Amino acid sequence: NVGNLAVKEYLITAILAGDVSDRDLVGADLPRASLGGASLNGRNLSRIRLILADLKEVNLCGANLTSANLVGANLQKGNLSNARLRDAKLEAATLSEANLQRADLCRADLRNVDFQGADLRGADFSRADLEGADLRGADLTGADLRDSNLRATQLEAANLSGADLSRCDLAAAIFSEQTQVANADFYRCHGIDRSLAAQLAERGALGFGRVSRPALEIPDFLVLKEKQTETVQDAETETIAVETAVAEEGETEVQSVLAEDAVVAPLQVVEVPETVIETVQVDEIEPNQVLELFETVADPSQVVEVTNPQETTQPLVNKPKTTSTTKRRTTRKTPPIK
Repeated sequence: NVGNLAVKEYLITAILAGDVSDRDLVGADLPRASLGGASLNGRNLSRIRLILADLKEVNLCGANLTSANLVGANLQKGNLSNARLRDAKLEAATLSEANLQRADLCRADLRNVDFQGADLRGADFSRADLEGADLRGADLTGADLRDSNLRATQLEAANLSGADLSRCDLAAAIFSEQTQVANADFYRCHGIDRSLAAQLAERGALGFGRVSRPALEIPDFLVLKEKQTETVQDAETETIAVETAVAEEGETEVQSVLAEDAVVAPLQVVEVPETVIETVQVDEIEPNQVLELFETVADPSQVVEVTNPQETTQPLVNKPKTTSTTKRRTTRKTPPIK
């Protein structure tokens, strides 16, 4: 610990005297260092740790502070114009009245940072997290705020003229009548209600035709979907009516064609094999023979009823030719199929 403190004191003294190399500054750990008024313009301070450091009125013009950790640091009235602060951590830092013209703060963590009265003209805040930041009275003319998080930011009296706020999140952001938004582009930004959007549009803001609607209102895409559904239903109803009419007309035509051009198929005659039935004259059979014949019947369904005993023979069963005295061959044919 004593060694670290000695190095820290040495670096602070060297920085203040302007007699320090970039190699000693890259990744240096100088928490709570007091470097107010130090001149570090153009120096390589990437990955440096200056947590809670006093950097009031420090000169960091054009300095490389990529991935630097400046959480809680005091940079009030500091000069950071053209400085590179990509992916830097400045949560809860103080940058009031600081000069950050054309500074690169892409993807920087700027939550709850105090930017009151800061000069932020042309600065790059794209994809930066500015949630809860205080931008009251800050000059953001021409600043790039695309895809940034501006939730709950204070923008009273801020100058957003010509700034690009495309696709940024402005939920709970605070505007005032003094907020200047002439030619500011709010294309596809979200979190602004319709009434505020109308007020800002009257002051010259652009892109509010694409601002998301409040939760209580029906989004345009749902309204469009409902209209499309009604159109499809109407089209389906009309299609069904047309198909029904066509079907009825087609059925009538088919029936008329069948009536005019129908051809009756010829009847098919099916030949049935001849069945030989043995018959015996009643007057030629003795009573005891009749009883014997009936006793030999195996299947009663084979017995044929006699309708006119005087002209026909007595009902008998198909049996081998043994006792018949008079035999007659008959042939049955099935009537034609209609």
